[in-house]
Amino acid sequence: MEDVLMLEKELGTINNSLKGKPVSELSDFPSMATGNSKNDMFELIKELYSFSKKAVTLLKSVNDGTAVSVPDVSAAVRRELKDILPGLLKEALGQLKSAPDSKPEADMTSEEPKERHTLTLKIRADTGAEESEKIISKESWTDVVKKDVTSKLSKVPLDKRPFVTKGGSVKLGFNNKENMASAQKALAEKYEVTPDSQEVKMIDPKLSMFDLKGDFTTPEELCQKILDKNCSIKGLVDAGDIFKVVFLEKNEKDWACLQVSVRIRQCIKRSGDYINAGLGKYRVKDRYHVVQCFDCQGFGHMSGSEYCKCKKHDAEPTCFHCAGTHKSKLCSQKKKNSAIKCVNCSHSRSKREQDKCKTHTAADRLCPFYVREQSQIMGRTDGCTKESKKWLSPKVPGYAKRTWDSVVLATYNVNRLVNKAVEVLEHLTDESVDICFLQETFLKEADTAKLQEINDLGWGILSNPRKHRSGGGIGMIFNKNLRLKNNSRVKKYKSYQVMEAVLETDSGIIRLVNVYRPPYTKKARYTECYFLEEFSDYLSNLSGKPGTPVIAGDFNIHVERPGDLYPAKFLTLLDHYGLFNVYLW
Repeated sequence: MEDVLMLEKELGTINNSLKGKPVSELSDFPSMATGNSKNDMFELIKELYSFSKKAVTLLKSVNDGTAVSVPDVSAAVRRELKDILPGLLKEALGQLKSAPDSKPEADMTSEEPKERHTLTLKIRADTGAEESEKIISKESWTDVVKKDVTSKLSKVPLDKRPFVTKGGSVKLGFNNKENMASAQKALAEKYEVTPDSQEVKMIDPKLSMFDLKGDFTTPEELCQKILDKNCSIKGLVDAGDIFKVVFLEKNEKDWACLQVSVRIRQCIKRSGDYINAGLGKYRVKDRYHVVQCFDCQGFGHMSGSEYCKCKKHDAEPTCFHCAGTHKSKLCSQKKKNSAIKCVNCSHSRSKREQDKCKTHTAADRLCPFYVREQSQIMGRTDGCTKESKKWLSPKVPGYAKRTWDSVVLATYNVNRLVNKAVEVLEHLTDESVDICFLQETFLKEADTAKLQEINDLGWGILSNPRKHRSGGGIGMIFNKNLRLKNNSRVKKYKSYQVMEAVLETDSGIIRLVNVYRPPYTKKARYTECYFLEEFSDYLSNLSGKPGTPVIAGDFNIHVERPGDLYPAKFLTLLDHYGLFNVYLW
């Protein structure tokens, strides 16, 4: 029985490890490496646990005198089993210590190819063609060459659509060297084929950390505070993973940029995209920064760079707003929405993109060129999967044209828009918001200068101020490219403010409703019960109006507690009119 007790003790130790008990609490194995793969360690411990369990069952049956499938198990065999288990465990721990660092988890592994393989086609000089025919133009590619290449590469998959260069050649992209070699062999008879393979330099994930509120003064201090409060991140840093604060910006935003490894990014994602530092808990999100030149409006370089077209050709700067030959800040057409033009789309090879060049500016976050550049940066970011890039597809479907098939909405209790209009607009631009529902704007009918300032910054605004007393007020800020009309014929209510705007789309009308219900105070003695009665009356009127309703705002009702009395009544009221509640934290 002594052997059984010893094995049961060892089985309990392994079982504790299997349940996720910290390594420091396993007194029998103090030297276990903490930087190894959790998946490998789990599999090894699981096998040892299963083996130990069988051994204990076997020994119990022998000591109890019950029948077993293995006859006459002697004391020598039992002693051998007792010696084998510690040896196996020791060997497994040795393998873990000597194993290389584990790979990133499957859902964070980059799906982009590590190398780019391209073939450059030209007409061969010995084919007897004239000099003018050796150059592949867009017309000859469409009429002749494309059909020939298609027939020769009927069984070879291409990675990207072929395109004609300005030098009179055609570039074909492939996923691997095997496909490129097959295509080269098929095309070498008629064309001069130049293969090229380039390694894709992957970049570490970067994160933006928001709302620091001036708690940190230097990047080094912030980095140390994060490591002190996040043991999982510190453990990975000790194992050799990269983690540093690239910069800390001290202004109205108070934000920082972090550079992390793939494993640390996955660790933060499991924590809900929050990081502890100092006395606070801060939100982070992936940062895919697109660099755009202020002079030529091209991407991938800054103003004054050797890659700038304006500097290369000694030309005048190009305006991002109207595509004119002047600096953007000196543009006189900014106030005229009809004068906008994207210089990149106007010179695009795609006819459909050229037709849409007057629907947006070159600085628009949904410009096809901007979206493609950002998608390339995401593809070169280590650990960024195709699933991570799905957020682009609803905004820019198909060939990445500017459409309004999808509109990004936001709601924001701004608490006095007068003092922070510029910061709010910058935040909406960063988040690619098209329409924002505002509450507690504190705007008055006489604040025409503030409304004009918002219009000058490229946004439209609909304001519904509180007339009979100070404070309150609601409004909507929207992208000027949207056809948004205010509905002034809305019934007024005592317990809350409400405004409507109609958004006209190709698929129908969307009726946007902004609601602000102030909490119960001495000045506003309206209870939740009174509000629900008035809101029921409004929903009854809304149900008879054309269009799909979208209601947002600040109701001051805790719908995250659906078991409470008034939240339950509120949700029941929405359900009665065929509405459902969506809320994010």
